[in-house]
Amino acid sequence: MKKQINRLFNRIREIYLPAEIVVEKLDFRNLNLSKRMNRLLSSFGKACIVVKLKAMEEEFGIVARYENPAYTSEQCSVCGYVDKNNRKSQSVLECKFYHSIIYADVNAPRNLMKRSSLPAPFPLYMSHANILRALTKSFLGSLSSTERMHHLRHSDAVSLLSANPYFAGNLAQLKGQ
Repeated sequence: MKKQINRLFNRIREIYLPAEIVVEKLDFRNLNLSKRMNRLLSSFGKACIVVKLKAMEEEFGIVARYENPAYTSEQCSVCGYVDKNNRKSQSVLECKFYHSIIYADVNAPRNLMKRSSLPAPFPLYMSHANILRALTKSFLGSLSSTERMHHLRHSDAVSLLSANPYFAGNLAQLKGQ
């Protein structure tokens, strides 16, 4: 495993010459598994990856930055709409608002990169509730400031967002327009 991880990161460095690598801080624990199995899942290969990332920083100056992965798999990287129903399968995200279809393995990293380039990125240990609040407010703010709603009537957008529990607290902002 160590050999494959080293090979992968060396290839990334050769092809892309990154100054920074953004890594999701994922938690693989499962309530239905034993403590031992959770420990094995959480640490499987992680030590090799951490060692390689530190070596790349020391040798090549490539910084590894960990990001909070909350809602990256439910958020459309095209329009920013967050909905648990965007994920109908493990491999594909189908945005209910913008109607884009994106491979999940492409969508989540795009969201991470967008978040990492924000002037004030989400803190690594920020609560899911606060991240969701920030994402929904950002999405609603972008609706009023862009031409994104041309494909969807205002009343259709309000009804779609009203049915989404994630937007419950922030919907008054859109209804007032």
